[in-house]
Amino acid sequence: MAKLFIVGFPREMDEIQLVELFTAHGQVNSITIITDKDSGVSKGYGFITMTDKAGS
Repeated sequence: MAKLFIVGFPREMDEIQLVELFTAHGQVNSITIITDKDSGVSKGYGFITMTDKAGS
C-alpha cells in the first residue's frame, strides 16, 4: 500500500472525482480531503491510500 499526499486540486473537486482520476493508476482504498474547520470548504489538498499492483 502507498499513502500519497496530493495537493493543488481544485477546491470544488470531490472524493468521487479524485477516485476517478486516480483509478487509472491503481486501486484506490481511501481518500481524505482536508477541509477548513469552520466553513467545511476543501483546502485543495489531502491524502489517498492506494494498493500497489503487487498487493492487488
